[in-house]
Amino acid sequence: ANARAHHYQCKIAIGVQTATDAYSVGSNNVDAERDTFAWGSVTKLLTGAAVLRAAERAQLDLDAPVYPLVDPQLNALGIGPMSVLFGDDAKLITTRHLAGM
Repeated sequence: ANARAHHYQCKIAIGVQTATDAYSVGSNNVDAERDTFAWGSVTKLLTGAAVLRAAERAQLDLDAPVYPLVDPQLNALGIGPMSVLFGDDAKLITTRHLAGM
């Protein structure tokens, strides 16, 4: 981060948050209490491209419900299926719905 910050004459901070942890790194000239940052999320672009590529290759149906893909992950985390968390209508949510959020 320091080399990039120096090259672009700016301050850089990157953070990632999961359900249980948060990680961050910044150039050594970042003052988290005084500096302001332009917030952005680049993962939406990468996720969108990956979803569209998978759909193009017939590896993913944009209009199929996502619960068969998501529920095993939620269950592995001990959270429970989408229908328990959000009601029976959660079984109707598709990848196309999520991509449009």
